Amino acid sequence: MDNPTPCSLSKHGYLCKFPFVCHDFRPNMTKAAIAERRAIAANVSANPFAVTWFTKTPDRWPGPNYGITNFDNLAASMLTVFQCVTMEGWTNVLYWMNDSQGMEWPFLYFVSLIIIGSFFVMNLVLGVLSGEFSKEREKAKKRGKYQKAREQMQFAEDVQGYLDWIGAAEDISDDEDNANPLDDKEKLIVLVFLNTGVLTSEHYGQPLWLDAFQRDANIVFVVLFTIEMLLKMYSLGVRCYFDYMFNRFDCFVVICSILEIVFIMTNLMPPLGVSVFRCARLLRVFKVTRYWNSLRNLVGSLLASMRSIASLLVLLFLFIVIFALLGMQIFGGRFNFLSLRKPRSNFDNFYQALTTVFQILTGEDWNEAMYMGIKSYSNQPFGSLVCLYYVVLFICGNCILFGP
Repeated sequence: MDNPTPCSLSKHGYLCKFPFVCHDFRPNMTKAAIAERRAIAANVSANPFAVTWFTKTPDRWPGPNYGITNFDNLAASMLTVFQCVTMEGWTNVLYWMNDSQGMEWPFLYFVSLIIIGSFFVMNLVLGVLSGEFSKEREKAKKRGKYQKAREQMQFAEDVQGYLDWIGAAEDISDDEDNANPLDDKEKLIVLVFLNTGVLTSEHYGQPLWLDAFQRDANIVFVVLFTIEMLLKMYSLGVRCYFDYMFNRFDCFVVICSILEIVFIMTNLMPPLGVSVFRCARLLRVFKVTRYWNSLRNLVGSLLASMRSIASLLVLLFLFIVIFALLGMQIFGGRFNFLSLRKPRSNFDNFYQALTTVFQILTGEDWNEAMYMGIKSYSNQPFGSLVCLYYVVLFICGNCILFGP
């Protein structure tokens, strides 16, 4: 193509920014067809009344993303810059600018915007937020000194009770060590890895003999792990057995494995339900953590951190629910466009609204959901203000809740 920026020609013959007429220049058009389209545009620009029944004025394209992504005014420019700073879809804006302005200078603007805005400013904001959270944490520690003093007094009163509990725990620990000698531990580890190897051998299109082998091996492993569980119950006692969290977990895995075999043999459950019980077999690999001290400490630290962020997870869930309900009130049933397929990211029901809000929080294609929301209010005055819903949701969720 002779013109490096063919989409820069508007219907009035001068260069415009984003609202170019790219749909008038198809990828499979010849140079003659493109020249004819330009001649029509030039004639219309010279004499608007020279249009006959044999010529058709090229329609002006509203711009990318239904005319939302542009730099025609301050509000649209701020929204476009914010989208680029989030690094979601900024390359498309760069390429559209190259189509309208050429390949020489636009990349300087966008590269500078990403480096300064995304890498420096956004990280600076997150650093400030993290610092504020640290200050609040220190204030909370100072306010808790009095509470700590009271707890220490209570601890001094209960020392004798704790000593009795520690003595009982040592006796139980000795019994457990006697019930699980080193040789038995090694055998159990070998069984766990053999079971994992059988599970990893399963694949699509496998031969029938492998199906039969996996089925029989699963039954053998379930029997062995069930015998292990029953022996531990007999040696420790049922009550002492369930005092240990890991033993409860082991019992849960064994029961799920037995139910899986029963459901497969009796066909009482559809294949999807059986697959759920089959996933319990994957949990057997965690039996290794009982005899691997470093891995057990790592898992314990992970569980402790999960307990510490439980309140944050509850806050995040409430945040998602509130914005999902708000989105249903604003955008419910508005994404049913005649000229477009209904997007999967919508607010027509509570489940879909939760999914859409969580998608926006992760930052994945959040701008596409915003375009649909603005388009749904395009025929109403000040309808573009609905973009504030998406901007506030992204900032509060992605930058504040997820960021620090």
